[in-house]
Amino acid sequence: MNWGELERIDSTGMKEAILLQGESVKVSIKESHKAILEVAGSVRFKNVLMTGAGDKYLIPMISEYLWEYFSDIPIKTVHSRTLTDSPPKWIGKNTLAILLSQSGTTKDTLDAMDLCLSRGSTCVAITNRWERPEDRSLLDLEEEGGYVIRTRTKPYPEKSLPSTGTFHATLALLNLLLLEILAFSQRNSEIDYALKLQTEAIPDLIDKLSKSSRVIEWGKLAAKWGLNYVDKMFYVMGDGARYPVARKHALIMLMEGVKSDACDSRMEEFVHSLVETLEEENKEKKPLIILKPPSQTKSLETFQLVKRVWEKQAGKEKILEVAPQEIDKEILIPQGNIENLLSPPLYAIPLEWQAFYLALLRGIDPGVSRLVGKIRSADTLTKI
Repeated sequence: MNWGELERIDSTGMKEAILLQGESVKVSIKESHKAILEVAGSVRFKNVLMTGAGDKYLIPMISEYLWEYFSDIPIKTVHSRTLTDSPPKWIGKNTLAILLSQSGTTKDTLDAMDLCLSRGSTCVAITNRWERPEDRSLLDLEEEGGYVIRTRTKPYPEKSLPSTGTFHATLALLNLLLLEILAFSQRNSEIDYALKLQTEAIPDLIDKLSKSSRVIEWGKLAAKWGLNYVDKMFYVMGDGARYPVARKHALIMLMEGVKSDACDSRMEEFVHSLVETLEEENKEKKPLIILKPPSQTKSLETFQLVKRVWEKQAGKEKILEVAPQEIDKEILIPQGNIENLLSPPLYAIPLEWQAFYLALLRGIDPGVSRLVGKIRSADTLTKI
């Protein structure tokens, strides 16, 4: 297989963005940590709202687990379109609203920002945009009493539609923001340890895994495996804080990048729904991509059940395990409760490589969308 020849299809530099996403996280933390500390020391609130669209809706779903481990202050993630169309009554002057958008101009998220501002909420934006555009953007918060925290990706701006560097940098800054807010009110050794992990260990692990020859080779082999089923449909399964990563792989990497049908599934729901697709009436069993939890987690037992049943009913060839701690054993991933909450982005990396190479095997440019761009509106959709 001449991978070098296939990589010429990549017109948006998606490979470079994946290779450099660890550096993107490190630079983002270095350049924005001061702004995060200023926000953390200034905001006052009684509940937290996090909102975005695409993978910027999935990112706060991961961070929720981290916040809820440390705090009893209510927190909720709502899709920015849903938030605007069906605004919860509780959003108001006691709400800290955190808005996420790579471009800073995503229409759904701008509408959500306007709603939160109209309710008197304290608004904080995390975006990869540094230059102020002519039209309205999240950067307008700097002039409207809110705050803006910027990621810094390499390359900048990130061009590929299924963002990789921006995903990791945004998640890192969101986790860091939440931890620093917690540190101002209830500093303790666990929060200090989590801060150290988020600012030092996790960025290093993202960098090493993204550039690991073993992880890249795994991605190529996983892509060849996926090519057998790419015209069917994939199930992608994860548990707890790993579930949003599974959903990202299904909805963003496979649907947007590979142009393949895919469906996310919660591991906790397996015995309540997905297991029934393995009955004999379903003649064509679908392939399953499953994120393996770390060894110390309670959900490992559920993983083993899913694996055993799927291999028996669908066949061993129709299951792909994703375990970054096993793909490159020379890269040591720390274990523990807090590590488990901060490790989900590590699972995204081998999956990014799988999607990248699977798209290339199909002759598809993995970073390009021919139909719908990141800024969606009724007007633009009617022009398709």
